[in-house]
Amino acid sequence: MINDVKRKMDKYEVPAVSLSTCTHENVSSLTIGAPEHQLFHACSISKMMTALLVVKLEQCGELDLDVHVVRDCTLRQLLVHQTGIQDIPGLDSSMPFSDQSLQHTESRTFVYADSNYCLIQQYLENRFRRPFWQLVESYIFDEYEMSSSRYPIRQDSDLVYGTFVDGEQGQVPLPDPSFHAAEGLWTTAADLGQMTAQLMGRDEELFIQMYTPLPSAPWAGLGIFIEGDVVNSLGWGETFQGMVVLDRKTKVSAIVLTNHNSGRHQREGFIGDVVDYLLKRRGDLC
Repeated sequence: MINDVKRKMDKYEVPAVSLSTCTHENVSSLTIGAPEHQLFHACSISKMMTALLVVKLEQCGELDLDVHVVRDCTLRQLLVHQTGIQDIPGLDSSMPFSDQSLQHTESRTFVYADSNYCLIQQYLENRFRRPFWQLVESYIFDEYEMSSSRYPIRQDSDLVYGTFVDGEQGQVPLPDPSFHAAEGLWTTAADLGQMTAQLMGRDEELFIQMYTPLPSAPWAGLGIFIEGDVVNSLGWGETFQGMVVLDRKTKVSAIVLTNHNSGRHQREGFIGDVVDYLLKRRGDLC
């Protein structure tokens, strides 16, 4: 199995990958090309973590997803990108987020925007008087035993170097802390596998809440995207790409994180190839 993945890495010129599968709550993981302790940038997979935090807080009676909280929008509308809010051209996530520069339309149709999640983060931090990362740590990382996940504010030796489209390796500025809910998570596929195990097991009620869309955009769940029985979370940055896939029918998940920007959609390259391979294999990665 390892040799199969290595051949695919050579084919697509992927330097390092973190893999995980979960079947019947049993998680199997593997890292190739980087030390196992090093973390990959999850990019927008961070939004899935944020959505999970919000539905957990609702389950605890701390939040209501359907009351207006920001700019006449509900948390549910923010989570599914149906607020009329758009990211400004050239939005720089390495700089502090400012809601004063948002573009806003009257339409509540789906428009994907990091700004929706920055507003969620602002609301949560104001409501609970705690930094966003502390909330995630308390409600998710500690409970799910995700010891290799965090929201770093500076580069360190635990973070994998990324790879640009041209093949050059390097480090880009980390997201400003105000963008943590949108794209600040660094993690491993093993940790994300722990999360999917809980969502397909004891916390399935939370998962059902997450993949229940608004009628106006049936493909958009809370922090995730829906394709029939399959749920996806996608991450794509300057030097990293990743994907989380959960099959609700078979209760099998596959996670692929890479330190490589392929320049094309995850489904069209290495990640899609390996995800399909893992879902068909449904077994131990060792």
